Amino acid sequence: MELALSWNLFVLAIFVAVTAYSLIIGLNKTIKTVITSYLALLAADGLGNLTQEYLLDSSQIIKVLGIFGLESDSTTVLVIKLTIFLLCIVLLTIKGAFEVHMASERFPSLNPFMTLIFGILNSALIVSTGLIFAAGSSFIRANFVETNIAEVYSSSTYIQLLVDYHSIWFSLPVVIFIAWCLLDHEIDENL
Repeated sequence: MELALSWNLFVLAIFVAVTAYSLIIGLNKTIKTVITSYLALLAADGLGNLTQEYLLDSSQIIKVLGIFGLESDSTTVLVIKLTIFLLCIVLLTIKGAFEVHMASERFPSLNPFMTLIFGILNSALIVSTGLIFAAGSSFIRANFVETNIAEVYSSSTYIQLLVDYHSIWFSLPVVIFIAWCLLDHEIDENL
């Protein structure tokens, strides 16, 4: 049996890993990871944009970055954004000074299902964010540059879905979170 590596397989592996991790850590930690993903996304995008705008004009900083093999602005910004994004997710999930308590006590059988849903949505949010950053785009500034990932984009239907519908992947976890909070709260008040 020959295993053909492809971008679809890579994206699927990330989805499976993040979703499995979500099922292992449970609903409350999964929702905490979703929240930290949004915070990390905004921090990485903002700090990456600031770096590009103010620091990458300096010839001395460009020389230092050249030591690490980061000659182009787009590669440097991508590395900075992805590093900040992943670092913030890990640090805030593990050491963040907030806790989430969203497990439904009235309907505990829904908790594994909601964990699975939020795990899948968090996977989509993380992968689509990485792809948007790799494309040279920004969530804060609307400047999608598909040419940076054109080869990968054309070779993977999963990547096309994640990039084309990034607004859905960005907003769907929050919409479901809000709906679930309101529904669970409404049920508690009626009982």
